[in-house]
Amino acid sequence: MAFRVTQEVLKVAAGTVRCGSCLNIFDAHNAIVDKKSNIPVNKPKSVTSQSKRIDANDESWALDLLKEPDHPTPTTHKNQPQKKIDAKQTKQTSTSQQTPKTAVIEKTNTKIDVSSDEQASQAKQLSDTNTLLNNIELDPIEFHEEYQSSNWPWMIGVTLMSLLLIAQVAWIRFDELSLRRPYRSHYANACYVLGCQLPPLVSIKHIQAQHVVVRSHPEISHALIADATIINRADFEQPYPGLQLRFLNIHGKTVASRSFQPDDYLRGDLMNASIMPVAQPIQLSLAIVDPGESAVNYEMNIVPTLAQSNKK
Repeated sequence: MAFRVTQEVLKVAAGTVRCGSCLNIFDAHNAIVDKKSNIPVNKPKSVTSQSKRIDANDESWALDLLKEPDHPTPTTHKNQPQKKIDAKQTKQTSTSQQTPKTAVIEKTNTKIDVSSDEQASQAKQLSDTNTLLNNIELDPIEFHEEYQSSNWPWMIGVTLMSLLLIAQVAWIRFDELSLRRPYRSHYANACYVLGCQLPPLVSIKHIQAQHVVVRSHPEISHALIADATIINRADFEQPYPGLQLRFLNIHGKTVASRSFQPDDYLRGDLMNASIMPVAQPIQLSLAIVDPGESAVNYEMNIVPTLAQSNKK
């Protein structure tokens, strides 16, 4: 049996071809014939040439072929370059044809058996792997939904504690803080609800004594009269303050002093007054005992009343 194969095909296949009838693999280089030559049929030479083919059972050359480079240089016959050749396979006798076919079939069956063994081995390994994986006990996955803790309870608690602390301090220092302008409005609102009464605002530093004049009493001997004007410079009304009149010697030391409460110096229309108006001059006239000739100077100071001093 002959096959028509070109040099390009042999070059790509590295000279290896398979018989389409017996599925036998052989090297085409060993069976190249010229198409013009007479191909003897049913001669012993064909058997001889057939015997020169590669043994069907011997595929070691295929293993060697795998080791060759990816692009091997094909071997060409010197006598027939660049020509189309026929790969000839001489018909064998019925006996000789059965032998290689049987060998090929046996070889093929062997390959199938080996492939089946490999598949069985792989299936067994896969089964063992699946069994091992099935025997692995996985910890159950627990999903815990994390709730972000709210800060509102803490904020409310801190706010209440702060308000309680402020209320305690405000109650303890009621008489002092209620007289200060920044806090008085808050105290006024609280007293409106609680029914308490705010003490009047007091700022004696805003009360000034002006035009102080000391003269002899026109009717009483060894007595003096001190005339003065006091004025409230604060922007709020406040109780009348206490007054202190001091006499000094030539060394600046006090030789005599006299303190006056509002009831002592308020006369006439101011007798029942308790609150000093804002920016309104108040004329005063005070009678005192003459301190003697050692008193050469005097001064009048604004001081808290006894009631105000007792609250401190």
